[in-house]
Amino acid sequence: MPGRYSFDTDFERGEYIGQVTRAQEERLTQERALALHLPYVNLRTSPIDLDSLILIPEQESRRAKLAIIQNTGKKLHVGVFDPRLLETKKTIDSLHAQGYIFNVMVVSESSLNKAWEFYTLYKAPQFAVEGIFHISRDAWEKFSRKAHSIQEVGSEIERLTTSTSELMAAVFIGSFKAKSSDIHLDAYDTHTTLRYRVDGVLHDIAQLDPIVYHYVVSRIKILAGLKLNLHNTNQDGRFTVRIEDVKDVPKSNIDVRVSILPSGHGGETIVMRLLGVSVVDLILKEMGMHPEQLRRIKAALDKPNGLILTTGPTGSGKTTTLYSALNEINSPEINIITIENPIEYQIPGITQTQVNDREGYTFEQGLSAIVRQDPDVILVGEIRSTDSANMAINAALTGHLVLSTLHTNDAAGAVPRLRNLNVQRSLIPASLSLIIAQRLVRELCPKCKQEYDVSVDMKEAMVKALALVSPRAKVTPPENFTKAWKAVGCEDCFGTGYKGQTGIFEMFPMDDMIERLILEDATSYDIRKTAMEQGMVTLLQHGLLKVLDGTTSLEEIQRVAGDARYIEELYGKAVLALLSSTLRIPKDIIAALTKDNLRKSFIEQRLAEADLDELLHWSMAAAKLMDASDIHFEPGKDNFEVRFRVDGVLQPIAEVPKKLYLPLIAEVKELSGLKVGTYSEIQEGRFAVELGDATFDIRTSVIPGGYGETAVLRLLNPNIESLKLETLGMHPKILAQLMKELRKPNGMLLNTGPTGAGKTTTLYALLNMLNTGSEKIITIENPIEYKLAGIMQTQVNPDSGYTFSTALRSLLRQDPDIMMVGEIRDYDTAQTAIQAALTGHLIFSTVHTNDALGTIKRMDNLGISDQDISASLNVIMAQRLVRRLCPECKQLDDSVTDELKQKINEEIERSPNSYVAQELRGQPIAIYKPGPGCEICNEQGYKGRIAIYEILFVDEEVRRLIATSAPLDEIKKYAVEKLGFVSLK
Repeated sequence: MPGRYSFDTDFERGEYIGQVTRAQEERLTQERALALHLPYVNLRTSPIDLDSLILIPEQESRRAKLAIIQNTGKKLHVGVFDPRLLETKKTIDSLHAQGYIFNVMVVSESSLNKAWEFYTLYKAPQFAVEGIFHISRDAWEKFSRKAHSIQEVGSEIERLTTSTSELMAAVFIGSFKAKSSDIHLDAYDTHTTLRYRVDGVLHDIAQLDPIVYHYVVSRIKILAGLKLNLHNTNQDGRFTVRIEDVKDVPKSNIDVRVSILPSGHGGETIVMRLLGVSVVDLILKEMGMHPEQLRRIKAALDKPNGLILTTGPTGSGKTTTLYSALNEINSPEINIITIENPIEYQIPGITQTQVNDREGYTFEQGLSAIVRQDPDVILVGEIRSTDSANMAINAALTGHLVLSTLHTNDAAGAVPRLRNLNVQRSLIPASLSLIIAQRLVRELCPKCKQEYDVSVDMKEAMVKALALVSPRAKVTPPENFTKAWKAVGCEDCFGTGYKGQTGIFEMFPMDDMIERLILEDATSYDIRKTAMEQGMVTLLQHGLLKVLDGTTSLEEIQRVAGDARYIEELYGKAVLALLSSTLRIPKDIIAALTKDNLRKSFIEQRLAEADLDELLHWSMAAAKLMDASDIHFEPGKDNFEVRFRVDGVLQPIAEVPKKLYLPLIAEVKELSGLKVGTYSEIQEGRFAVELGDATFDIRTSVIPGGYGETAVLRLLNPNIESLKLETLGMHPKILAQLMKELRKPNGMLLNTGPTGAGKTTTLYALLNMLNTGSEKIITIENPIEYKLAGIMQTQVNPDSGYTFSTALRSLLRQDPDIMMVGEIRDYDTAQTAIQAALTGHLIFSTVHTNDALGTIKRMDNLGISDQDISASLNVIMAQRLVRRLCPECKQLDDSVTDELKQKINEEIERSPNSYVAQELRGQPIAIYKPGPGCEICNEQGYKGRIAIYEILFVDEEVRRLIATSAPLDEIKKYAVEKLGFVSLK
């Protein structure tokens, strides 16, 4: 049967087609499908999906004699002429390796010809061949009529699920209208998130279905000239978006740089950089420099030779500044050559070259070739190695003007960076002409920015910073300012409060004093200090000047400020507070919240009446003064609720109008360093609060919910280093016995209890007692809640594979004496911790069990042998936190019966050797209850919390019982009778 229909052996294909009718061909194909036990399909009467068809190139489709007809997720419906053909098998195997599954159907050659005609239809516009994606005027106008805001852009994009071309056009049009610099497509298991980077900040726009996104990936790969069947490695490419005859669009051709990476969620993540979109004209004077800075850079550009360096992190605008500088001096009389990676802007009259690391054309090779082209000016995209640094220096010393970038935080840091690249010290001042550091800050939206009164404390700090501006800077800071501006948000700026970006700069030229410092190998601090005296305006100072003239906000300067350490050295603590993520509580709020006014009714009224500027301040101050451990901001349908957790109990505090919720959450996110424009993922961060003379940290957790994001703010104890077990509630006799165990050089102490039982706090208190400087102490935490001086603290990162077990194995090579492991939750962590305890280390950790003895069973369930458990354990603790009765208003409980007192006495005598029995035996029993509440306890009846403990000290008999797998009841019986074990009860 198979041989009968093998065209190449029985008779030629052309003769066959000429002899039988199409109906006969389909009938014979049906018979062949039946013989192969496969379904049959006629593609002349069945639909063919174009987006599915192009998953493989036409050439491969013809060679393999197959066509992809439909695609449902990872399931492909494939029409094949004969599945036994070698080329057919190769293509199917290749697709199978990519995770596809198949529904194979037999088709005739006429059907395949019909499918291949669709390739012709697809290729007619020549988009993929030219690397051009066309956007027509009709498409632009149609989308623009429906999408007037960023929210409407997202809604319209999510609606487009049937046409890949329409969807991609919408993505690009929305991006251009939002003036974004980058388009991110982040692939997850259940969806793909589309995000735009607008003015340097990422915003969530829409969520795409995985099937739809699969077609988008294929189309982008074709446009960018990338391999369709390559999914497990990165690919980089480029294409052009051509906008046809649309008014108010400054550029009709937009270059798009594509970067594709495999995602940990099984898909591919794409970032598309829109080159040249955000910068219409590269004009130096429009970069944001003040006049004296502009004069300095022009003076350096007028020199025939020398090196001009721009420094700053990725995305700070360094390359744009250098392009603008080239535009400033570009003329037919000057030969300008660039070597870039990649070429971001095409500049007429300039020779631009691009490195290609894969082909071996590096910055070093390119620079070596360029100097033989007789250039006057050379732009080197980045100095990143010793070779490129020395070649740039030598070019500057041999009659060329060289411009380049360097990754350092500030201008003065460029000098030690060059030294680290092994540039000869004497060559640095000889070649350098000007060093620039810069950042990009968002400009406030002119339509909605709002003026506000600067607080007295803030004004004082700003005045101190600006007072250090040298007269040589030729800048006159305002003295009697009282106002600044802040972001609000409107439709014109897509609700961000910002529109556009500008630069803040610091720069200094090479002069005799700076040269002397470099030759003397002075520190960057000394260079910075001298540069300021010579007239350098720092990034901070330039940013503050832009705050005062209404260009940007103080929060934006805080976001991009840079290294806070030298700011503290130069300006002191007051100015450092400007750049740290710190919420400062105004003095009038502190004064209003006296002890007399901590009544719940008063706080509820103030929160309900507070405006946006004061809501977070009132909430934070009230929570701290009420000794709350957490603040909950929880949105509802019409309002949002503020709740405080006081002494372990959540208490409703106030309901606040819903209109204030989004701005409040945005403020919390910005303070915490989180992504303000992201609403669909869990985010965690930290910030600080200044309340009078006190400063404390806040740990922030923001999670998406049904009515919006819920924020929980944990108030961290600033006095953790002075925390003592006595104040936590541990009895002195038990503490003395515990200290004996802690003096042992090795072994394990496990603390158990549910979440919120205070386990970590107890371990911190233990570390405080042991932190004498004579032992090396390392912690592994998730997250680090409190910073302890003299202790090496590390944090796990499960997303990158840095788990408790891997961290423990790595840090054992750091030669610690004592280690705290935040939690034991799996076999690997437990076994590694036990082996560490058995080989000379003292290990502290926590587990989740109900009581101390349950820890033994928990370790056994994790697969740890009884012998290892027995040999490693020194102490097992279990604990809970209970509320402490208010000492001022607690009352004697007269309702306690004699019967209950008798039961209490019997319980005490169950452990006759315990400290409880020794202290209470023969004493009258007095039991208290909560009082009616008073000012001391804010009318709660409770004030603070105290820990209750049960502690099993592991002696030789307990070790024997554990090693022989004795029942837990037997171990407990021995501990109660012989060791004085006291249970939580």
